[in-house]
Amino acid sequence: MLLSFPFSGRRIPVGALVVAATLAVLAACSNGPAPGSMPPTPVTVVEAGVSAMPLDLSYSARTAGSRDVEVRARVSGILEQRLYSEGAYVKAGAVLFRIDPAPFAATVARARAELAVAEARFVEAGLNRDRVVPLAA
Repeated sequence: MLLSFPFSGRRIPVGALVVAATLAVLAACSNGPAPGSMPPTPVTVVEAGVSAMPLDLSYSARTAGSRDVEVRARVSGILEQRLYSEGAYVKAGAVLFRIDPAPFAATVARARAELAVAEARFVEAGLNRDRVVPLAA
């Protein structure tokens, strides 16, 4: 049987192709490394066994509390004393801070003075009314 190649126009027997392929395969299967090639890589063998190993449970991470609470004062002022310990439980309505009372005392005094002025004006307006009503009649 003959096999022809379309580009060359030559006819080559199939038996010759089989022989050439067999020789190529046999040449690749040699018993030793080819001269000038790299030596095989050295391999070490270790037998697996059971032994005790220390357990390291340290991890690098960030943590956050499941509940965060913001503590804010209802009024502004200079903080004199903190009356709770950080991280301690506190009851509802407990006093947490002591704030400087001087600015608040001044505000109360000013409000009382304004109230006294308003009461004096009220009394004066009443007196003026009592004086004018008989004149109008």
